[in-house]
Amino acid sequence: MELTKQSDIWGYHYTHLEQKRQRYEIKDEILANCIGIGAGSLKSVDKPIVGFSYNKDNGYQLLAYLTELALGFKRLPWCQDRSYLSSKCKDETIINAILNQLTEQKIDELVAEVTTIYAHTQTELKKAGLKTVKLVRHIAATDNDYAQTIMGIRDCAEILGLDYIEFEMDTLNSFSCENGAYSHLSDIQIYHEFDVSDVLYCSSLLHFGDKNSIFMESGEWVIINRSANGVIQLPIDSVTYDKTKWLDGLDLKSSVAKAEQVIAERTPFHIRQEWDFDNSYASFGKRPSWKRKLAEFLLK
Repeated sequence: MELTKQSDIWGYHYTHLEQKRQRYEIKDEILANCIGIGAGSLKSVDKPIVGFSYNKDNGYQLLAYLTELALGFKRLPWCQDRSYLSSKCKDETIINAILNQLTEQKIDELVAEVTTIYAHTQTELKKAGLKTVKLVRHIAATDNDYAQTIMGIRDCAEILGLDYIEFEMDTLNSFSCENGAYSHLSDIQIYHEFDVSDVLYCSSLLHFGDKNSIFMESGEWVIINRSANGVIQLPIDSVTYDKTKWLDGLDLKSSVAKAEQVIAERTPFHIRQEWDFDNSYASFGKRPSWKRKLAEFLLK
């Protein structure tokens, strides 16, 4: 798939930033901290917001909430965004420091600016003549087995000859238009062509602070998942991974019955409870081969 590169549309992100007239300058510092890096690794009571560009922490949580209010969609109560229950986002002193800034008036102002950002993005994409954008998302295998779950579902769907697979995705997801970006950290790749109405913003169209500073990573697109249960459906060929890097402990490929069971249990994606939220993804016996372990060691 030939990806939709921002540099082909608006020029290279790191050059002549002062001339980027298509960029929207974010007005509210709280919102800028949610979208950009924010406090990064230096989270404190004085600087409590960790931005989405740094990690899916409290800034992402607030941004997802504001986006739902701004664009008029909402997840079902049993299918809330994964990040809302993340243990790393539950420091009470940090949360209180954020809450103290969020009066009703401030929330209204933040929602209004998110609405403005979305409208600006849609206007600029329309000016560029785009109806869809082709992007890739790179996912690294972590302790929660999310990537391994997608690998297993894809393997089972392939055995059964299915054209599509379903899996859960967050409310907001960062995609790239640069195929090689973060490929060294990527265990699974999701390629998809999105309608432009699903784009909340991209790095070439937003800025905050010093005109010559870098606010977001080059080539980043943030895509909205409006699904009420968080589950998306993608063509099986949209999801790829290097099978030489992963060993199949459950030998899924040898059993059609096992593949049918896996797909049935996860279509739609199984409901997870708060108490086991971080441990509820299934690895399907997927474990890294020597090739993947060596690559991880060399990156340290």
